[in-house]
Amino acid sequence: MASPTREQFLNPASFVDPPAFTFGTEGRNNLRSPHVDNFDLSLFREFPFTESKRLEFRVDGFNTFNWHALNVPDSTVGDPYFGAVFSTAQTERQVQFALKLYW
Repeated sequence: MASPTREQFLNPASFVDPPAFTFGTEGRNNLRSPHVDNFDLSLFREFPFTESKRLEFRVDGFNTFNWHALNVPDSTVGDPYFGAVFSTAQTERQVQFALKLYW
């Protein structure tokens, strides 16, 4: 499809069940999930107090740019939801902060 949506990721009219006891013309594993991009980022800074003691401040971002990635569409031909996507392939953006003291 030119512009797939969550409700209709592919054109269900392009697929039909083959007659009983026959093989269809669709290749194996042709229905695949869309491409997933992910970008994780980590920034940290150390603050020394003495020669042996220091404090580390850290920020970790998972799926930093919050890219939207759809999961695999329903692949049961004839199902009313055939071609629909019901979930995402990754979680939304998550950020965590941490302090670590080395001594």
